[in-house]
Amino acid sequence: LELRPREAVRWRERSKCLQLSGDLDGALADINRGIEITPRSADLLLARARIHIDRKETELALADHDSAIEIEPANAWLRYSRALLLVEQNRFVDAIRDFDVAVEQGGRQPEWIKERGRAKLRIEDFAGAAKDLNDAVTLDPSLAPECAEDTMKAINAVREREK
Repeated sequence: LELRPREAVRWRERSKCLQLSGDLDGALADINRGIEITPRSADLLLARARIHIDRKETELALADHDSAIEIEPANAWLRYSRALLLVEQNRFVDAIRDFDVAVEQGGRQPEWIKERGRAKLRIEDFAGAAKDLNDAVTLDPSLAPECAEDTMKAINAVREREK
């Protein structure tokens, strides 16, 4: 019994190598073998989600994220990862909910706050976007160049609404 989890890790590592080499079918087959051994592994489900993303199978990637979050609901990284996927699908409100949970559970990660701000900009929550983008830069000044344009869009939109 104790060897089984280690065996699953070996399948995950082999899957990762195949994925990096571009053999997505082989990578998926190997990660599925690992998941058969340890079906309640959020780590393996996230690895499979990444393969699905590379294969452009977004719905399958979201399903694996959902399953992983069900296993580890307090895992902020899983929420952040799913939020990024939801943004790619233009599901901004759902993404913002996940960003909110990720930021709450995982501390104030500047990158996460920045991405939440960008999602808020897309739903025209300009005040929320400006606050998040400003907070992200305050926490990590190195984000300033990539946040500048979005921050100005948000601030200008807030000013326009106030007129």
